[in-house]
Amino acid sequence: MTFEAFMKLSIRWKYFLLLLAFSLVPLLGMRELLGVLGARVVDEVATSARRDVGALIRQGLLNAVTGAAEILEGEGTAYALSAEMLADTAAHKLTSPPSELVEELRRRVGPDAEVENHYFLIDRTSGSPVMGPPAESGERYFRMDRKGRGRSLSVDRDRLGVLLPVGMSREMARSEIDALAAMLPEIRALYRSLDSSPFWIHVDLESGVRAIYPGHKGYPLMYDHRLTEWYRRAKRSDREAVWTSPVVDPVTRQVVGSISQPIRDRDGRLLGVATLDISLSKLLQENRLKDQWGGDQSSFLVVRDNHPEGGRGLLVVAQREYGDGLANWQLGIRREWLESEAETEFAHFVERVETESSGIAEMPYRGEPALWAFASKPSYTFMVILPVKAVEEYPGKVHATIEGLFDKLREYSQWAILALLGAVGAVALYWSNKSTAPLLSMADTAKRLSDGDFSARMDQCFGDERDALISTFNEMGPRLREHMRIRRDMELASTVQELLLPRENPDLPGFEIAGALLYSDQTGGDYFDYLPVRGKDRPAQAVVVGDVTGHGMQAALLMATARALLHGLSGARLPLGDRVSLVNRSLSADLEDTGRFMTMFYLQLEVGSDVIKWVRAGHDPAFTLKPGSDEFGRLEEGGLPLGVDPDMAYESHEGRLEPGELVILATDGIWEACSQEGEMFGKNRFLAIIRQNRDKEVGEIVSAVFREVNAFAGSARREDDMTMVVIRRKTESPEWT
Repeated sequence: MTFEAFMKLSIRWKYFLLLLAFSLVPLLGMRELLGVLGARVVDEVATSARRDVGALIRQGLLNAVTGAAEILEGEGTAYALSAEMLADTAAHKLTSPPSELVEELRRRVGPDAEVENHYFLIDRTSGSPVMGPPAESGERYFRMDRKGRGRSLSVDRDRLGVLLPVGMSREMARSEIDALAAMLPEIRALYRSLDSSPFWIHVDLESGVRAIYPGHKGYPLMYDHRLTEWYRRAKRSDREAVWTSPVVDPVTRQVVGSISQPIRDRDGRLLGVATLDISLSKLLQENRLKDQWGGDQSSFLVVRDNHPEGGRGLLVVAQREYGDGLANWQLGIRREWLESEAETEFAHFVERVETESSGIAEMPYRGEPALWAFASKPSYTFMVILPVKAVEEYPGKVHATIEGLFDKLREYSQWAILALLGAVGAVALYWSNKSTAPLLSMADTAKRLSDGDFSARMDQCFGDERDALISTFNEMGPRLREHMRIRRDMELASTVQELLLPRENPDLPGFEIAGALLYSDQTGGDYFDYLPVRGKDRPAQAVVVGDVTGHGMQAALLMATARALLHGLSGARLPLGDRVSLVNRSLSADLEDTGRFMTMFYLQLEVGSDVIKWVRAGHDPAFTLKPGSDEFGRLEEGGLPLGVDPDMAYESHEGRLEPGELVILATDGIWEACSQEGEMFGKNRFLAIIRQNRDKEVGEIVSAVFREVNAFAGSARREDDMTMVVIRRKTESPEWT
């Protein structure tokens, strides 16, 4: 068409042809480009999602395993202490006169209590326990029949079951039965205090007599606990509790782990063994891990040992598969060695398990790629293996969603081109919709951001002011995600830090003690604590106040590390100076070249003594105020802050407290607090408030100081944490030395 012919056309056709020329051709090119770019974006997003989501899942799995190992360690300590307490109780009952047992039982239960009402004899000739209907899901006590099906087992939570060895009558074992039956109140209380987590609690004697709670029947005719491996291992132990796993319960045929404590009289003669049986699911933390990972994982409890074929290996002492199938108490279960088809990678992994506290690796497990996460403790390692295919499901879903969006976008572009060819009006409408598409896309992106999808972004480019808006939108997601992560981390750190502070003031005979801490940030660097420690020849209480440089997350982590070190050393019989020196050496290794350090004032009080001992590591001196005097003393002797010099040898110093004398420990956040005009609160005001409130309870003195500092600061932002502990020697104290 010539220019003259075009100029003769009506305006409608001119508009149509111009719109067609300027719309259809670019749209066709854009559609083609969209297909190419769309495929590229889908691949890039899928790769990024696989990498980012995979990294999050790996870290989450490692955190879950580490947390489960910490919980297992705490529960293991509780079980060991419970077994020790059970053994001590059994030794006492077995060596006490029968009349004393009855008298003690009636004191605990009631004046009409009889030993015979606390147990029943298990009849070996019955052949099977009292069975119920098929066991329901989640039911605890059931017996596996020969077809591997579980049937409910009747148990008695009000009585002990007593099993006598073959050939022994009730009269022959009367004294031992009475002693064991008298333990029912203690055993039942122990079972309940552990939230019913033990599967069975039983006491097994050298004579062959067994008492078990909850009481139940169904023991095999030839069962004798003295022939079992767990009993023989406990006999060989001197005074320590012994773990044995896996162990097959002779009645239920379920697999458990057993912690056993030998029972000895005062002369060291073995009387028997006290045992708690723990289910495999409890040892393996299966319920907790299932809530997090949906049951795709396999958890293991392993010990590092020499492999029969050479080298070091991981011997499985507890796994879910040990409980599958039908087990026999006489044959037991053959423990397996954890293995992988990738021998070289597995050997390196075993080395990491022995040298690192926790970690994660990827290698095959039973022919499938898997993630291996571990957390090692001194005597065992907790491990979880998660198939990689379970991890890859998440980025695959993201890939499919994005690909579906691009498919729909390509489909819409086809319909738009057909609409352009149909009529000018449809073309105009489409063009109008196309012009508003960026705004709709921005609204959609904003909605996805508000819904928490921080990966939402816009890929359009217009070459005008809208690009600045799109750039702002694209920067919002990563920044919001980072802010949310930091906020969650800060909230978690703040919660953990608050839990690490003392929940109540100690009740130390002869002293009043009160302390408090106010953070300036969500997480802070101030720290105070009360630690029961071993004194020279009497109980002692340590009062610690510390201040980490700066505040926020790093300061909170350093404070938590120092607290863990102090608590770890609290049970050791060490001089004060050596205790603080050990903490300094560990912190110095962690803080090397960071420029950070921590000041600390470590004060130790002993029951029945007016002598105080302290170590000052770069912290402000503690103040003392004697009754009848307005002058403050100072506990000034000390050394460098912690974390500065790993070879610093701290020395302890001593002083004496008069009846009614105060000792005040504090951090500089109190006297360095500023008013709105920039004036510091100062030590003179601080000491004046203590002097004015000296005759009040120590907790009221702390409250008075914090109240006055807050009133002085007004609406001004506090730049540092405030910590204060006040100690008073009581005037009505008992004998002092």
